[in-house]
Amino acid sequence: MYPVQYVGRVLREDDENCLWSYVANITALLADDAVDRVALWGLEGCGKSLIANTLNTNIGKRTCALQFDLVIWVECCKEFNFTRQLHQIATRLTLYYSKDAPETVIAGLIFRKLQKFKTCLIILDDAQRSIDLDRLGIPWRNYQGDSGVRVKVLITTRDRRVCRNLLVDHILKPAFLSADDAWKYFCSVVGKAATSDPGEPFAKQVCNKLKGYPFAISVVGKIQRSRSSHFGWMIIALEELEYPHRASTITSEIIYASLKMTYDCLQDKKMKPCFLLCASYPASCVIKVKEVVRLMVANGIIQDSEGCHMEGLMLVEGLKDVCLLEDCLNDETVTMHEVIHDFARWLMSTDEGNMYGCSINLQNIEQEVQLDQSSPMENL
Repeated sequence: MYPVQYVGRVLREDDENCLWSYVANITALLADDAVDRVALWGLEGCGKSLIANTLNTNIGKRTCALQFDLVIWVECCKEFNFTRQLHQIATRLTLYYSKDAPETVIAGLIFRKLQKFKTCLIILDDAQRSIDLDRLGIPWRNYQGDSGVRVKVLITTRDRRVCRNLLVDHILKPAFLSADDAWKYFCSVVGKAATSDPGEPFAKQVCNKLKGYPFAISVVGKIQRSRSSHFGWMIIALEELEYPHRASTITSEIIYASLKMTYDCLQDKKMKPCFLLCASYPASCVIKVKEVVRLMVANGIIQDSEGCHMEGLMLVEGLKDVCLLEDCLNDETVTMHEVIHDFARWLMSTDEGNMYGCSINLQNIEQEVQLDQSSPMENL
């Protein structure tokens, strides 16, 4: 099992010390002969692409310990266009071929051109599904004893399954900001208005409501910075964050939009009601996986059969893969971060949330689990 390193602070553009600590971590890993593939895995908006781009611009400088003969940046997206990516790599390598050249011919040209280099770094940014590097002509497997190019791969992704399919050696997972770091970041984005009277108490309440999610802090902070009436806007922002089902701009259309991209990409149709079911537990509490499976059976999400327990486990693992659930005390427990929990509760108030939640009575489930929100650890 490849190791997952949970980095304690989330990258921000204004925090150079934090930025270079990430770059230093990746540099050390890629410089290790035993490591060929490294991944940055986490939610949208935690700074994965910024880390990769900073590393990319730093390679080749004399101050950088990591040196490659060639770096190729591949922009990935939800609808991965293989032909476009193939031509993008060929252009980066200055290859010439006819317009009607078959893809296999172009891939062969890429393969032969790469063999002229000793070392190469491939950066796959925002990879949302597995990418066939062999089909792209990239000799990425680095078998021991090979005399050709040594290829290393850096991936940024929201989906841990991409890491598995590309045989990643090491995963870095940025964490949410601590309360102190979140406030410092919020102040750096908003400016003096965050700490000036009489707005500071309201600004701190707004920041606390964002629960350390860097994308949310950045969005709300930038909107606040552009407003002329800082004090009045802080009160409005606080009301929208306090009652997200009423929000029309800040919360639902901007902040939750990034999380909904992950939710919309859930491949198994049973994952969505499973996610909403998990949100019936209090935020950040310890959730027993076997209890979730039992509730899925009781509410018709999965059928009561000999293999239902394994099916339920696979659904929970799928939600963990895309960071909608997190590992907790052991393999038998999970938890849901407050930001994700708030998003799920907001989703339940929408038509789509009602559609997937129509077969389960979340109020009855909330009463059934009867977790002590003040000390959830006692429920183990």
